This record gives sequence, C-alpha cells and structure tokens, in this order.
Amino acid sequence: MTRWWGEYAIARDPELDAHMADLHHRATERTDLAEAEELLEEASSIRYGVRDPEPGQ
Repeated sequence: MTRWWGEYAIARDPELDAHMADLHHRATERTDLAEAEELLEEASSIRYGVRDPEPGQ
C-alpha cells in the first residue's frame, strides 16, 4: 500500500510526474554509471519522500 500511495502522490502532481520521467529518461541515456546512479538516487529520494504525506497533502 505504501508503494501505491507513493506512485499516486507522484502521478497526481503533473510537474513532479514529469520530473520523475525526466530523471529516469536521462539516467537511461547516461554512459557514465556514476551520473546515472545520481539521477536514479534523486528519483528514489523523491519517491521515498512522498510515500508518507502529512495530513492534507
């Protein structure tokens, strides 16, 4: 349920959803593994941050 809520929280914010898609897209195009990992780590941090919203968010 926590994972679903995180995906829902991202999908209901068009700007955040587009940013997440951009991070994943850019990560797949990188030839430098460290750069790709940084982009995916940012996406992971965002996903982790939205999974436990405060009331009213």
